[in-house]
Amino acid sequence: MDACFEPLLGDDAFCYIDDIVICGDDFESVLAKVELFLKQCRKTGFYLRLDKSEWFKHQVKYLGHVVGTDGIKVQEKKTQTIVAAPRPESRRGLQSFLGVCGYLRPFIPRYSDTTAPLFDLLKKGAEFKWQPAHERAFEALKEAVQNTVTLHAPTPTGTYIIETDASELGSEVQPHGATLGHAREGAVRS
Repeated sequence: MDACFEPLLGDDAFCYIDDIVICGDDFESVLAKVELFLKQCRKTGFYLRLDKSEWFKHQVKYLGHVVGTDGIKVQEKKTQTIVAAPRPESRRGLQSFLGVCGYLRPFIPRYSDTTAPLFDLLKKGAEFKWQPAHERAFEALKEAVQNTVTLHAPTPTGTYIIETDASELGSEVQPHGATLGHAREGAVRS
């Protein structure tokens, strides 16, 4: 798919498998991009299903998120399963639960701090013995899943604060207090 639409992809057109999103700052620019997209569909023999298409929306569901003019949010149905989940009874169950929650990590402030007691149970050699601290972390994570934040694009003219520590484990960039991302153990996280 990417190869078919490569000339159109960039900052305002995205393709993932068979999901394509075209966006812009105003109706005219989106209309022009849609026209190019439809011409490319005709040229490559690509057919669209009208019943699966949404046109000229301020927000769309895309890859499990709600993407719109006000930012990126988590689809509510993605959080309901997590909130209803019972306490994990095994190491494997906890790994599965944290794996699902990890998908929402960018939307949960202080995710690492919240989940640290749970990840302690997964450390090599650790006994899987559920303690009150684990229950508090489990419930705090479920609460955080219910209160995910909206991710916003940075303002190009904004003021940013870069904070680092001497441990070489992390840093973050903040436009007036909102964390954009940090690096930990060589991996960039947001």
